[in-house]
Amino acid sequence: MEWFNSNFLSLNFDKTYYMQFITKNKFLNKTNIEHDNKMILQTNFVKFLGITTDNTLSWKQHIDTAAPKLNKACYIIRRSKLYLSNDALKMVYYVFFHSVMSYGLIFWGNSTKSMCVFKLQKRAIRIIMGAWNNDSCREF
Repeated sequence: MEWFNSNFLSLNFDKTYYMQFITKNKFLNKTNIEHDNKMILQTNFVKFLGITTDNTLSWKQHIDTAAPKLNKACYIIRRSKLYLSNDALKMVYYVFFHSVMSYGLIFWGNSTKSMCVFKLQKRAIRIIMGAWNNDSCREF
């Protein structure tokens, strides 16, 4: 609090949480943090700058929030395919799909849950190129 006061800052206890990082097999101990009779609540995940981080760093929560957005992007691409050329569909892909998928990819891209996102990417590419579900996407 001395640092906050010396820099003319205040701590909003309604918006302040703490997260204890754990391994997947470790039991989480509840720790109470209190300052001036105000509790700082513990959370298992937090959204910061559009990236949802959980306490095990599995990125499951982030991918679970990105997947519906990517599904909507696939729907938009599928509906637009009737009216747009492939070049225009690629622009739609980059606006609605690629921007969501690539945000924070350096953090969550190596997680085990990321295969869900990359399967959705294959679906979007197949829609644009008019390929069947079992066709390879490598050439596209």
